[in-house]
Amino acid sequence: MPDPNVTTDALDQALSALLSSIPPNWKPLDSDALTATEQEALKLLTGAGLAERRFGFRLCLLGHTVIIEATITATGEQGLGQAVEPVANAAWQAWADEYRKYVGHTAGGRPQIHCEKTESEMGRLTSYGQEALADLQSGQEKMVLDFIRRRGMPFSVRPVVAGEGRAERIRVERTASPLDVKVANLSEVTGPLAAIAETLNKLFEKHVAAAAGGAPPEGHDAANASQAPDAGEPSRALAKTAGPKAKRRGQWPVTRTQPEVARYLSERQGQYNDLVPKCLAREPGAKKKFQDVFGPSAIAGAIGDRCEKQNVEKTDTYEKRIKPVFSGQAPEGWRPPKQHDAELDDDISRMHREAGRG
Repeated sequence: MPDPNVTTDALDQALSALLSSIPPNWKPLDSDALTATEQEALKLLTGAGLAERRFGFRLCLLGHTVIIEATITATGEQGLGQAVEPVANAAWQAWADEYRKYVGHTAGGRPQIHCEKTESEMGRLTSYGQEALADLQSGQEKMVLDFIRRRGMPFSVRPVVAGEGRAERIRVERTASPLDVKVANLSEVTGPLAAIAETLNKLFEKHVAAAAGGAPPEGHDAANASQAPDAGEPSRALAKTAGPKAKRRGQWPVTRTQPEVARYLSERQGQYNDLVPKCLAREPGAKKKFQDVFGPSAIAGAIGDRCEKQNVEKTDTYEKRIKPVFSGQAPEGWRPPKQHDAELDDDISRMHREAGRG
């Protein structure tokens, strides 16, 4: 009788193989060399928040002397949009006049924006991906695959994994003359670059419409403007749940709050690892210290922009990884860390963040 935990589905097999082969540290990832099934598996792993990808690219506007180079990282279903937003803003600041001039003289036309890769794509497992790999290796392959593919109960109704994205590097450079561009037009590319193209075009069109008396560009929601499936999104319909106001200033739907809370916890992982076992052991004063750092009011205050504690309390990260600690229960995925200095842990995390901004 076949083992119900062993799959013969080609996509499932590709998911298991990729999850087992992507390392926890950055490694070159040649997605173009993957089969169609493997590329779909990579998109699903990224969309489920288990893998993170890094892209380096150069943008130029045909006939313009300013080029934009950027390196971005993204995971989850909305991470790519978040990462592209500051790049799109930099491009608009550089090209706005030329873009408006072209649109004003060419009915229904768009200036040609070109893109090319400048770095090898990189990939790594997120902390959630590492936990999923441990489950996979412990015989829970079916559970992991059902989560990734939103298959069966309870995973068919699991929340969207919003994820997070950031621009690690943006460089604006003026060349002596327009570049002799021999790369694909953004409207012709596929994969993550196609999502970047769509985000740029939507942002630019909103600015042009605003100048003509249309909708204001503020709150343009570039993070949600483009979520093409090739960018690592398992379901286009799911992305729509974010709504058009997911990043408006002072408004905190869970799709905006979740990545902020996840980032807050990640940046204080050392303190978390130090305090959780003390809370579980009910050491005197431990819960108060945990509350001071990881209570919903503390997190909301650190996030700012009128975020409130009830916004934090609705997030998956708070519900599963913080709230249980207050009642003396082990949080989801908790494995006691090896003996390690918590302050050193935080120093390492800070150095990684600072290195990422370089």
